[in-house]
Amino acid sequence: MKGSGSIGKMVMILIMVPTIVAILILTGCGSKQDDVPIPAESVIYLRLENMNANWDQLKQRETIAKCMQWQLWKEPFMQDLLKPVNEMKQDFRDNTGLPLNETTIMSMLGRRVDIAVVPTDRLPAVILVTNLGHKSTPMKQMSKALESLDGDRTTRSEYLNHDIIAVRTQPQDADDSDVPEHILYTFHRDDLIVSTDRELLQSSIALLENDSETLMDQPEFTAMMDAVNCSGFIAFVRPGAIADTVGSINGSPDSSGNLHSEWIGMGAELTPTGIRMASVMKPSGLPENVFDSLYPDDKAIHQAARWLSSQSIMGIACGVDTAALVDHEREILGSVQIPDGGSVWSMLTNTLQNTTGMDIPAELAAWGGDGVFFGMNTIRMALFVPVPDCSLGITVSDPAAARDFMNRVVTRIIEAYEPAIQTTAEVILPGNHSYRYFPVAMIEDLQPGYVLIDNMLIIGTSASSVTENIMAFTGDRVRLLDAPAFSTIIDPGQDGIMACKAIDPTQLAQAGRRIVDSLSLLIVAADHKPSVYYEILDTIAMITACGGHIRHDDRLILSDGVIEFI
Repeated sequence: MKGSGSIGKMVMILIMVPTIVAILILTGCGSKQDDVPIPAESVIYLRLENMNANWDQLKQRETIAKCMQWQLWKEPFMQDLLKPVNEMKQDFRDNTGLPLNETTIMSMLGRRVDIAVVPTDRLPAVILVTNLGHKSTPMKQMSKALESLDGDRTTRSEYLNHDIIAVRTQPQDADDSDVPEHILYTFHRDDLIVSTDRELLQSSIALLENDSETLMDQPEFTAMMDAVNCSGFIAFVRPGAIADTVGSINGSPDSSGNLHSEWIGMGAELTPTGIRMASVMKPSGLPENVFDSLYPDDKAIHQAARWLSSQSIMGIACGVDTAALVDHEREILGSVQIPDGGSVWSMLTNTLQNTTGMDIPAELAAWGGDGVFFGMNTIRMALFVPVPDCSLGITVSDPAAARDFMNRVVTRIIEAYEPAIQTTAEVILPGNHSYRYFPVAMIEDLQPGYVLIDNMLIIGTSASSVTENIMAFTGDRVRLLDAPAFSTIIDPGQDGIMACKAIDPTQLAQAGRRIVDSLSLLIVAADHKPSVYYEILDTIAMITACGGHIRHDDRLILSDGVIEFI
């Protein structure tokens, strides 16, 4: 059994269990904040809160309402993709007599649902907890649904004064080891607890009866909750534990050593203007003060961000020390072994050496500075091929060494691609800066090249892309991160900032329209309608801003971002 198959089973179970549970619980109110019997050893945990209320709010927003009205959902190719969903909905109706629609799904999720994946000696098991209320309408509806089940499919047992009902999920003569043989459930006060594994269900009952520690009591979980600080959706993952679980199944339990993260947490919640998303990661195996060495000066990110123009589709600015980053990656990738006995780092450096004739990481470490930016200004069409108009900026500590490096790169490219590329051309940009580029036959707007301005090396796909950077830096163009749409969601002045990012959905939609315009004949030839894509792009344009930042704090890596829409 391969590792990828084991991971696939985990994902399959996460999808399958709520579906089977939906057959058992027609409505629900979510579980209580306390006494949720999620085992401490869970490797994946998901929480959904206030789904019904959140969905009602989202439907009132123009952007979401437009998404729900897309003609895309009625297209034949989309109907083919949705066929499994439609079959599941029919199975639900056959088993319960009720439609599986927005009403039943949202009422099932209710105020809160907790789902976790827990390692076992066999297939990884799932546990789900939701609150029903014994005397509630949901309880009456569930009882009615259970009464409709074939008596041969259900068996009863008892554990610590809890009745456990097992519902067979496949015929008795079936032998599908990838699917749990039973779904089991019990009640605890007002909670319904469902699992794919009897021992896991019994251990969850014991957690309630013995008042033992759950996942929510673990220090890493509380640290994640404090850092993410979201309500609505929460996810908690232990990558190393997942790798160990997969490794145990495959007979190689030491597979987690190279993942370099103890745990990862994610969250999302509605805001008055959109959706806030946050994530946090606890790296493992990092040296002390690694972030202080990688990001020694918060001013570096300001310097890099000043080159990003408001005319850009997207921009990312990072304040990272190049030499420290190379050393750090050499240490990490040097410890990751590959089948031939070498390391990922040696494979990377050997490949670069054979391709370019230069030790690129060592070169960067020698002259690189402490700031980087990347911007995408637009997307051009070149012979029916969309070509992003991008620029990459790297601050330099030694301009002469950087210029010598780029001269050698140009020489190497000409040698490798002659006679297609025989020489370079130059164009003067604003500020009397010389942009050296490679002319591309028949594609006038594609001009890959570079310019060195003071202590900033900018590599671009065209002279116009680099011109946008120059105009932003000199103040002749509004900077992307200072534009009104982003000023409230990106804070490059906060302590510990590693990177900030921004996307302009209006510019993205305009670029998308140009692509669809150019490819409309091909789209029609593929039996698709261009109007479907225009409809999606019009919806993207209704998003007013998308951005956020990444920072470090107390050996944690945190990301916070917002999507704002009307």
